[in-house]
Amino acid sequence: MTISDDHSQENSPTPQLPEDIEQNFPTDCLPSEYNRRHFVRWMLAAPPLMMLAAGQPAQAARTYYVATNGNDANDGSQGRPFATIQRGVELAVPGDTVLVNAGVYRNQAITFPRSGKSGAPITLQVVPGATVIVDGSVPVRNWVRDSGSVYRSDGWRYYFGTWQSDPSDAREKARNQLFVNGSYVREVASRSSMVAGSFYIDAGADRLYLWLSDGGDPNQRTVEATATEQPLLKTNGQDWLVVRGLKFRRCANKPQEAAMVQITDNSAYCILENLEVQYAAGAGLHLEGSRNTIRSCRCNNNGQLGIHADHLYDSLVYGCETSSNNQLPNKQFDPGWEAGGNKFARCERMTVDRHLAHSNRGSGIWFDVSNARITISNCRSYNNEFGIHYEISYTALIFNNLCYGNKVQGSNINAPSGIGIYISSSAGCRIYNNTCCDNDNGGIQISGPVRGDGNDNQVYSYANVSRNNIVASNCRINKYGIHYYCDNLRDASVSTPVVAYSPNSSDYNLFWTSGTPSKFFKSPSCSTLSAWQATGRDSNSRWADPLFVNSGASDYRLRSNSPAIDRGVRLSEVTVDYAGAQRPKGRAYDLGAYESY
Repeated sequence: MTISDDHSQENSPTPQLPEDIEQNFPTDCLPSEYNRRHFVRWMLAAPPLMMLAAGQPAQAARTYYVATNGNDANDGSQGRPFATIQRGVELAVPGDTVLVNAGVYRNQAITFPRSGKSGAPITLQVVPGATVIVDGSVPVRNWVRDSGSVYRSDGWRYYFGTWQSDPSDAREKARNQLFVNGSYVREVASRSSMVAGSFYIDAGADRLYLWLSDGGDPNQRTVEATATEQPLLKTNGQDWLVVRGLKFRRCANKPQEAAMVQITDNSAYCILENLEVQYAAGAGLHLEGSRNTIRSCRCNNNGQLGIHADHLYDSLVYGCETSSNNQLPNKQFDPGWEAGGNKFARCERMTVDRHLAHSNRGSGIWFDVSNARITISNCRSYNNEFGIHYEISYTALIFNNLCYGNKVQGSNINAPSGIGIYISSSAGCRIYNNTCCDNDNGGIQISGPVRGDGNDNQVYSYANVSRNNIVASNCRINKYGIHYYCDNLRDASVSTPVVAYSPNSSDYNLFWTSGTPSKFFKSPSCSTLSAWQATGRDSNSRWADPLFVNSGASDYRLRSNSPAIDRGVRLSEVTVDYAGAQRPKGRAYDLGAYESY
């Protein structure tokens, strides 16, 4: 595989849309000319999908209804609805819609048996205004006092995973979950280790033990526990499907094997929209296949990851959220392995746009291993280990992102952690107009040794271009602004690089910290911007306070007297800012994610 770094395809003229499609094209999902060209190319091959994405599906052949008081022996009409969602999905053919009434649906395993068609998808969605919860837990009742404040429920037959001796990672712990009045309760490994606010399952005796945090009687509370490790929804390799508006919660799924909700087996032309996916023991949502759209989905409070993707092509993740993942008490995974907000592997021609990732243990937005032609734009990522982490991959376009307040999440402060944007052993990336501020360990770091990409190729950090960024008030621990471990040197051991070699390049950026950094760049040892510029780099960059509106409130817009105004270079890939304002407003581009004046 060879990837050109001239980006001639991305800069080619925008294809013209037919007039009727142009009027309905969801341009809010494609905030730049770069993204617009990128998606118009493949969506032109399937105009009905674009009409669908614009909220104008083809006329359904039939509508089936589902309700908690229904019966699967019914005909699925509005007056005689089915009881299970699966029954409606089993009968639906291209063009049909399954409408689900409000309620909590337990013991559901939704699997699509057939595909829709172009212009006639199979649609599963909630009745307008309804709250529909697909729940992998069941109520637990009939508690008896065991001793003291500990109660037990006998005959409990669900148990998932095993506890290894002295486990340090959630892969070595059981995957059971229990909730009291909707709040997650900590699981422990033995009856003797129970404390207030914990539960334990004795699998051999079929007993579930619970000690409420206030020592109360669980018969007076709503107690629910997970009863399945199987996915709650799978596309099962079917195409042209739409799933909209459902809430999925509570599944004891295994990490790295089966997410709670899955686009799987190479499904294509599927849309997931306005879903909530939370409290999966492993990953909340898994994506693969091609030409799929994930829009306005919230994948939070999951055990391992919010979103996992592998072999996903020509697809869009837009306006989604992955927050507070890998944070479940006593069930945290090693984020260096595969945990955090999301992780994408072996993906190509994919865009993550307007994504919110915060408070994850691990990376907020993470692409790892053999990704190429990826766009990460207009995202907000904070209070993670890394805001954006791009690793062992190629040719990313990373622009208009706000990456701030990311934290060192381990005891080794010298290890990479607490960084806004981390380009690790990756080549051919463009890092444009980002604002990376108030991170513990660095604003932008471009580093990494030679590593295998899983496809018999080797890659390290070279041919990366950094322009128009604001890197300010970072380095609260190690006091670096931007790192170049590789120092632009060619590694002769990589004889056939996937991306043609050129040195890393950085210019037209603004750097600032209120103190004096011990080293401004990691290598060579330059303590000031002027020392770095003396090496021939960053001749047009500046050292100055960017004068944000209110960085203490995470408002990184620029004041009218900011030195970042009109200091950038024009970039054909970046035509609007984070807020959608046209660039430039003045005589030149402003630096950072906002075009303020």
